[in-house]
Amino acid sequence: MRGAVEYLLGHYTQSLELPELAERCGLSPKGLRGQFKRFMGITPMECLIRIRVEKAKRLLAGTNTPIKDIAVEVGFYDHSSLNRHFIRLAGMPPSIYRDQKHAEILSKFGVLTEGAGARQVV
Repeated sequence: MRGAVEYLLGHYTQSLELPELAERCGLSPKGLRGQFKRFMGITPMECLIRIRVEKAKRLLAGTNTPIKDIAVEVGFYDHSSLNRHFIRLAGMPPSIYRDQKHAEILSKFGVLTEGAGARQVV
């Protein structure tokens, strides 16, 4: 399964289908799905979605790139696909996640955010 995971990590920005991944691993789609789930606890496509969401988290926390652009950059079809999976896995929309991460960074430098965008220097 290491080969399948490495392939997903290296190609998560591309449109990937289970039959293509299975062929690269020398297995049938059903065989890959079963083995992957047995070893990883999730399907290959769920693994791909989780990789994309984790990559999106890094970009949300470390850049001001628009969320719709991040969605496409990490391999989602559009912003709504990222939003749906992000909420399911992170428990909040990407915009709230970004706001929280940026607030954490600001607080580390002695800048606190309070209220509707007001900032107070400590």
